[in-house]
Amino acid sequence: MSQQKPRLLEVKTKPYVTGKAANFVVERFSGREELSRMFEYQLDMVSERDDIAPKDLLGTNATVSMELAGGQGHRHFNGYITRFVLLGEVRTPAFSSGVGFRYQATLNPWLWFLTRTSTCFISCDDTFQKVIDTVCKRWAALASFKFDLNGETEKREYLVQYRETDFNYVNRLAEQAGLYYYFTHENGKHELVFTDHTSKHVVTPQLPTMDFRPEKREDVGVTAWDCSAEVQPGAYAIDDFDPLKPRSALIKVQSMERPHANAGFELYDYPGEYDDPAWGEKYAKMRVEELNCRHELFRGATEQRLVQVGYKFSLKKHPVSTQNQEYLVVGHSFSAVNNLSASGAGEGAKYSCDFTAIPAATQFRAARVTPKPSIAGPQTAYVVGPSGEEIHTDKHGRVQLQFHWDRYAKGDNTKQCWVRVSQALAGKGWGWVNLPRVGQEVVVEFLEGDPDSPLVTGRVYNAEATPPYKLPDHKTRTGMITRTYKGGNDDFNELRFDDATGEEQVYLQAQRNLDIRVKKDINEWVGGKSDRIVVKDVFEKLQAAYHLDLTGDHNNKIGGSLSHKVTQDAHLKAAKILHEAQQEIHLKGGPKIILEASAQISLKVGGNFIDINPGGVFIKGTMVMVNSGGSAGSGSGASPIAAKAATEAIKSAGGSKDAPPAARPAVTLFGAQASSFKTAAATGAPFCAVCEGC
Repeated sequence: MSQQKPRLLEVKTKPYVTGKAANFVVERFSGREELSRMFEYQLDMVSERDDIAPKDLLGTNATVSMELAGGQGHRHFNGYITRFVLLGEVRTPAFSSGVGFRYQATLNPWLWFLTRTSTCFISCDDTFQKVIDTVCKRWAALASFKFDLNGETEKREYLVQYRETDFNYVNRLAEQAGLYYYFTHENGKHELVFTDHTSKHVVTPQLPTMDFRPEKREDVGVTAWDCSAEVQPGAYAIDDFDPLKPRSALIKVQSMERPHANAGFELYDYPGEYDDPAWGEKYAKMRVEELNCRHELFRGATEQRLVQVGYKFSLKKHPVSTQNQEYLVVGHSFSAVNNLSASGAGEGAKYSCDFTAIPAATQFRAARVTPKPSIAGPQTAYVVGPSGEEIHTDKHGRVQLQFHWDRYAKGDNTKQCWVRVSQALAGKGWGWVNLPRVGQEVVVEFLEGDPDSPLVTGRVYNAEATPPYKLPDHKTRTGMITRTYKGGNDDFNELRFDDATGEEQVYLQAQRNLDIRVKKDINEWVGGKSDRIVVKDVFEKLQAAYHLDLTGDHNNKIGGSLSHKVTQDAHLKAAKILHEAQQEIHLKGGPKIILEASAQISLKVGGNFIDINPGGVFIKGTMVMVNSGGSAGSGSGASPIAAKAATEAIKSAGGSKDAPPAARPAVTLFGAQASSFKTAAATGAPFCAVCEGC
């Protein structure tokens, strides 16, 4: 460790460099800090050694200690050396030899190292605070930070770090959530403090007040002071759309009244990236606070060594009484020159500081300047789900995805978020449904290019998941094959169109049932033949007439019985009617049976017959007996089997009519001219310049 004589500035670096003490003496020390920005310190040093290489100190921790006036101790500035420069030999009073070697070092916070690492990372159902905490803890060996918050941050369904540094991700999430940060320093370490409210800032230790002293007296005060104000928008409106509550009005407006003219301009932004109206209200308030804290800025100069970013002080003794109030330091730059003489005498030591402040009652918000990555075009991803599940969805038809760039993905739905799927038609309870299945590659686009807003818009084949028809052999085929859920390779439904010349075909396969429901007519025309094979029974129910116009033959082959039951009349007219039964024909009429022929009626049993023809009635039998015994025969009787009921095709729901979107809320804020009139009316000022005509 460097052993130095008392000086205004001392530096503690790595104790030994290449086995020897570095013995740095600080020449100059300067830096700049702001709320929600990383500090950067520039350190000019000299050493009697000429062999100190950058590799010896880069990435190591260093502390610059500055002696406070009046023996109040030291103020420490801690950071990591991120840049180191050898400038060469110089003449210097720092050493008795009068010669040394000059070096320069840049000090940054541990957070700076997060600018040197990037990744792709998805967070699901986590708060902004939780995600920031997770990213910072990736570097637990370096990270020293805490949250000192007045409220909670929103839980977001989907937050993505996409091809951006860890620092960029942390910084933009903090800005979006209304968080900001500053650093505290001790000898040997520094800490990052995230906060969200002015009440969390405390008074500067040992410096509750500073007097305005333009004459630069020894009792160090503020030697220069100015106040500047700038016109800022007076209102902020944000809006968004929630597909899970599509009729919910999410627009929120927050305003900040100011007494000057033309103060009513409004900024409107969409999307506001929220789906809860309560959070929309908070974000609108944060955005108007972000503008308001830049409306009025105060700048001062001092030689006081205790002024620190993130701390409060009260200004006293300014001739303009309105300036005497409590302020929060939001930024400062400083420069210090060390007393270099080898004796350590105080001659030449100087310190100066320029700072920016806002009224302590004004809520600070960091400007949202950290860029959010944009995904310019579509990407592809795999659909994922629990182990063993083939179709994984929720009631909204959403799926979960694994992007090819997600380095933390586990191949299942662990920590994956639900993503909406575009369909060919989407109505209120009607439309098209075709859910991508687990393992399929889908096309994903991003609304507004936002990585946090993915939408599945298509599907693609790859070398593993190939088309169902061999290509280019079957390039004329268009169709769809769907696989049975948890079925075998031969279990599928298919609808196929083949446009091959001379082989055109429409093919339909139902793996199990085919239900068709037509609410009015079916008209078919077949230019050739029609073949139909039914393996089991056919059941039909006709609730009105059945008409068949057959030009050719009607041939039926029945392996079992034929049963007809006609409630009313049965008419059959043909050139010939031929019936043959191997056992029995039984005709039975109610009141009568009439057999009528113009030429002949014959009854024949064995060699016996009765024949009626135009020549007479002829009876021939082995014996002909009239009223001489015997009895009439009896038949089996007709017992037609009742038709079994047909199974009705299943019914489906048709949804309901889609309503048009609601009218947008009226814009009620004052415009520029109206704002001027409003201000004039409130203050009693004239609406226009007073001229001679008045």
